[in-house]
Parts: sequence; structure tokens; C-alpha cells
Amino acid sequence: MALAQLQTERSCLQALWGIMGRRKAHAQVESMEALQYLRELWGKSLIINSGHRCAEHNAAVGGATSSQHLRIAFDCRIPKKEQREFKELAEEAGFRGVGYYSNFIHIDMGPRRTWLGKY
Repeated sequence: MALAQLQTERSCLQALWGIMGRRKAHAQVESMEALQYLRELWGKSLIINSGHRCAEHNAAVGGATSSQHLRIAFDCRIPKKEQREFKELAEEAGFRGVGYYSNFIHIDMGPRRTWLGKY
């Protein structure tokens, strides 16, 4: 592994630990509990393409500057034909932000909203 990649991963880990302060730890626990509940409702394994991102990685992948991934969010690989059902279950599990993409759904605990991403 190249030194630059190790340094990037280290800064991402430091960013993750930085958001785990007392005030934000509750949001992390809430998100992980909702994710586990969603997996139970779904009845299948979840394939997560992306979770928390540090600002550097978020910029590198073209993420929004105010992306929920900078806190905690999940991009779950879901085929198009199953996305509507998954969205309903995600909302039942407590997720408020849901974005549809060609082969995944973004879910987060941010403000209640739904959007169609790059298809």
C-alpha cells in the first residue's frame, strides 16, 4: 500500500473518531440500530457500497459538500426492481433520507427527503 494511501486512510479514520464525540455518538448508535433493524426487515444480507466518508474521500468521489456521508449514511446495493420495497422498509426502520440510484439506494438519518440521483 502506498504511503499516500495510508495517510489518506489515517485521516479518514481520524475524522471518523472525531465525529464520535458525546453529542454525535447518539446519531451513530441510532443509525447502526436502524441499519440492523432494516436488515432484519429485509430478511437478506445488505451490501453496503459506502458508509462514512472523510471530507477528502468525499471530495474525491464527487460527494456533495454537505453529504450525510460526512456524518454517517449508507449506500446499499439494491436492484431497481426491489428499490420501492426497500425504501418502504428503510423508512419503517427509521431512515429519513432516501435517494434512488441505478443500482443502489442511499439512506441516512438526516432531514426527511427523497430524491432521484444519477440514474
